[in-house]
Amino acid sequence: MEEYALKGTPEVEPLTFLLVESTQEEILRKHRDERDKRFPDQLYFSHQVVSLGDDELTAIEKVTDTNKGQKVSVQVSRNGEAIYTIQVGDSSPIRCLRGLWAYDNHWVLEVAHVTEKRGFQNTVDHDVFGQVIQDGISLNKPHGYQETFGYQLMGGKPFYFFKKRGRLGISYDNQEIMLGYTQIPHYWCCSASALNPRSAENMVAFFAQRGGVWYYVETGVFE
Repeated sequence: MEEYALKGTPEVEPLTFLLVESTQEEILRKHRDERDKRFPDQLYFSHQVVSLGDDELTAIEKVTDTNKGQKVSVQVSRNGEAIYTIQVGDSSPIRCLRGLWAYDNHWVLEVAHVTEKRGFQNTVDHDVFGQVIQDGISLNKPHGYQETFGYQLMGGKPFYFFKKRGRLGISYDNQEIMLGYTQIPHYWCCSASALNPRSAENMVAFFAQRGGVWYYVETGVFE
């Protein structure tokens, strides 16, 4: 893991950040080849498909009209037969289906739960938290996590971020590492999405805050 302190809040249009030491160009050059090995961006698709052995797994985001507005659910099917469904809250610009993966004999789903909040003069905001589900079981409760997000396979092994007792950490190959960050931007939309974690085959790059200081961080299986 390589962590770089920033002089202030990163800018998003275009993405720009000033480091206490070194420069943005120099830091981004270091692992550019690895960072460019990005996964296909599926976050804009409400239908995702992966293979698990000889089976085809499908995740679909569904929107239903109710008397309380549009509600979203995500359903996982194996060879066309539904095996798991989860309610994930209100329809919004934030995609609730965050990804579907398969590794070894497991399938993994990540969803964002969204709750719409209307404020003064009918302004709209959203509360969002993430949940990673493996083989139909949430990772949040058994591990004492408040939230899990940013799942991916890194070097072929499971990786995700988690929040526990108000602090953030990472899990890689089922080993927890507490990082102590109080914020890692994720699920942000529109131009602010530039600060969301960026995943690649063997690494992830992300922004974080700790003690009021912003950091740019790259962690991965580097050669």
